[in-house]
Amino acid sequence: MKNWDVVAIGEILMDMSSSEMAGKTLFIANPGGAPCNVAVMASRMGSSSGFIGKTGDDGFGRVLISTLKAHNVDTRGVTVSATEPTTLAIVHLDSNGERSFSFYRNHTADVELTINELPMEMLESCRTLCFGSVALTTPPLRDTVLAAIEHAKAAGALLVYYPNSRPLLWPDTETAVHWMR
Repeated sequence: MKNWDVVAIGEILMDMSSSEMAGKTLFIANPGGAPCNVAVMASRMGSSSGFIGKTGDDGFGRVLISTLKAHNVDTRGVTVSATEPTTLAIVHLDSNGERSFSFYRNHTADVELTINELPMEMLESCRTLCFGSVALTTPPLRDTVLAAIEHAKAAGALLVYYPNSRPLLWPDTETAVHWMR
């Protein structure tokens, strides 16, 4: 029996969106990460969903986990790191409203998710496993996601891949193209 319609795996982070007010730049923290967004939207649409990822044991991580829970996303696959902080993405808007990103994800929790932290029961009991290319940018997260894909696929899950191009996260175009394919 499949317990989850959708399980998403990968980045879980706080988007820090800038805003101008009284001549000062303010940052507003918004829960983010494409896989987290997929899990939340699946739940909002009436599907059972879960998330696999890693946050820091900090205020940002606690907000992320409580946000997932508030949207009825199963968080048993979320690991909390005692040593790495939660990843941050700074979202900048240009004069035309176009977004650009700066990432603070070196030695942060989500990229440090390891194969040993995978909840195999979620991978064996999901109808669909969703993941994106951002999770493939660096090990150990890349290796963990690839192992999760193989495990879910062997259990009969449908795989859904989101090629989310973030050139700043790759060492070069050739590497990006290799892993995104």
